[in-house]
Amino acid sequence: MAARKALVRQLDAVETLGATTYIGTDKTGILTQNRMAVVEVWTPAGTAFLDGTGYEPTAQIQASSEVLERMHHAAGTAVQCVSGRVVQRISGWVAEGDAMEAAVHA
Repeated sequence: MAARKALVRQLDAVETLGATTYIGTDKTGILTQNRMAVVEVWTPAGTAFLDGTGYEPTAQIQASSEVLERMHHAAGTAVQCVSGRVVQRISGWVAEGDAMEAAVHA
């Protein structure tokens, strides 16, 4: 960073960024509205692709039957490990708790 003449105001922020595995960015409101969604699930049998809208429980899933079976097993296990939930309100489906955990629940 010094070679590129980068100015660092908070050194601990650089350390945190260096330990980052994934960075999620978008222009559709995921970060600005704190709404996340699972769009791809990898299993040893292959990958499943999910195409849905927000937290609506109506996503289309593209995957083989073996991948679907493994994905459902993984999802059931993941839901037991998170406290965030997606609930239906008058205004629609909304997250309660952590947005990433709610996306796993959805």
